[in-house]
Amino acid sequence: MIKHLFRAFLFSLLLCSQNNVKAGDDIAITFFTTQPITPNYGDINTFWADFKKYALAKNVKKLAEMTAFKFMDQNNMITKAEFVQDFNFGRSIKAIRKVGPPKSTKDKHYDYDSQKYLGRTYSAVVSDMVFYFCKIKGSWKFTGISYGE
Repeated sequence: MIKHLFRAFLFSLLLCSQNNVKAGDDIAITFFTTQPITPNYGDINTFWADFKKYALAKNVKKLAEMTAFKFMDQNNMITKAEFVQDFNFGRSIKAIRKVGPPKSTKDKHYDYDSQKYLGRTYSAVVSDMVFYFCKIKGSWKFTGISYGE
């Protein structure tokens, strides 16, 4: 521990000498950098709370981070770029406020690129839309949407 503090002290002296810091100047030394904490989307309730928040805010970029691509929009498979550029829930998304977490269905999520089943599909009905979700590699993902169900 003392060895590390001594190294930090020497490093701070080096920085001060390189940046023309004089005696009496205020300096701040940061020993650790912090990274944003990614939510644990292994829990459906955490995932669903954030999903609802971003959907109501129409934050398509955050929703894209929570989505598995290629994404099924009605019967069309779309890419992340298409999702971010064109995706819109419409006015009926406000009904999501009263909807609980997705429930298990009898279907399995099929990944068209890998040609594999990735897990059980969950769904949530919001007004005239059905949202589909799957837990992929330990993290919940938005996998599709259909309209007029």
